[in-house]
Amino acid sequence: MDNKYIKYAMLQPLTGGAYFGTENTVGHPAEFMISYPGFDAPKFNKEGKLVDAGNEYFLLEYLKRHNRSVPYYQFDRTPFQDDYNMEPTILQNGEPVEHPNYENIDLVAAVPVCAGLSSASAASSEHKSTCNNNMLYLASYALNVIKPKVYIFENAPRLMSDTGSIVREKLEQIAKDANYSVAYYKTNTYWHDNCQDRPRTFVYFFRADGDRKGTPNLGFEHKHVTVSEFLSRIPHNSTENHTMPKSELCTSMYDYFKHLYGEEWRCKVKTRSLISELVKTKQLDAWNDFVQKSDYISDKAKKQVDRLVKHIYDKAKDGKGFYETTFTLTSDDKVPAAMFKTIPFAFHHSEDRLYTMREWMSFMGMPYDFEMQGDVGLTFRKIGQNVPARTMQFIASEAVNVIKNWDTVERGPNLNVVFFDNIKQTSYVMKDL
Repeated sequence: MDNKYIKYAMLQPLTGGAYFGTENTVGHPAEFMISYPGFDAPKFNKEGKLVDAGNEYFLLEYLKRHNRSVPYYQFDRTPFQDDYNMEPTILQNGEPVEHPNYENIDLVAAVPVCAGLSSASAASSEHKSTCNNNMLYLASYALNVIKPKVYIFENAPRLMSDTGSIVREKLEQIAKDANYSVAYYKTNTYWHDNCQDRPRTFVYFFRADGDRKGTPNLGFEHKHVTVSEFLSRIPHNSTENHTMPKSELCTSMYDYFKHLYGEEWRCKVKTRSLISELVKTKQLDAWNDFVQKSDYISDKAKKQVDRLVKHIYDKAKDGKGFYETTFTLTSDDKVPAAMFKTIPFAFHHSEDRLYTMREWMSFMGMPYDFEMQGDVGLTFRKIGQNVPARTMQFIASEAVNVIKNWDTVERGPNLNVVFFDNIKQTSYVMKDL
């Protein structure tokens, strides 16, 4: 089976990393995308200038500029509804239409929100539980309505933790009822020709075919590159090369460590988390004092630092860690996961600056001419609300290999659940469904 005959679709593609990764694997555009109202909405200021937009706006604009647009539809419902209506109204340009042609779709990929299982989210347990409805509905719709040979989605590492067990049980019941086997695939973007330390869980669903119901074997990949090697690939004519604005808090941290250790301060820091370094060396109060006496730090920033220091002491007193603000001195080995709490506070591995928007988008595997126009202070958050394209390219390639060998690939007689660990390069059958 040639790749040109493989039909695939996307559910809720968000910023586009999963789309680009799948398109790179298959070699041609998707048959269609389906998402939710508002995910493609631009936001303009009073002067009519774009300041922000829904994640998918940037993807759709990119595809339009490159004459690669695909039909884009939306469910007439909200992302977190707790019902399982498998006959939602399908919208196109805000108007009800017939759903796209689902016949012979081989592969569907989706990017459900991770907030329900995200360790970075400070939301309540009730809110997180509601967020999981997005993942469960998309899986139900894909398996019961579109019925592809393979369905894939990406989610947080905690899906494979005790916290995620209830969600896994629901996913497995959806799979069993629709006659699909399940594979959980634990990996890290770090191992997919990248340098971003981004552990994730991908989930595969394989449609049963007669007596062949089990999960096919999936491969592994271990291909890491250094930060400097990775960044050397970025063309000089790429877009979005502007540096993330450095906050006063970041400036005060740079200046304090230079004050403490001199220009070679990077070599003398023992801990990548600079807040942890201050705590371990008992310099937290000294940093606060340095900031309060600085004549170039605003009163607002001084109050922020004072509150942060008090917050850290309160957390430590209760035996808890702190995550609200992370100042990370990156190494040439890796950068932290691209998130709204890391992008503005990750210091370049060799220069006194933050990473650029282009560098972060490259860590996510976005095309070198991809643009996120608007206010950088708002749009940067969309970078991490995404799937690294190169990681998805590998994940999708394993699915495509199964699809191309659908009639011959080895599968057991029972619907089952298999766990693949790309980090340890091991796998085992978790249970039969």
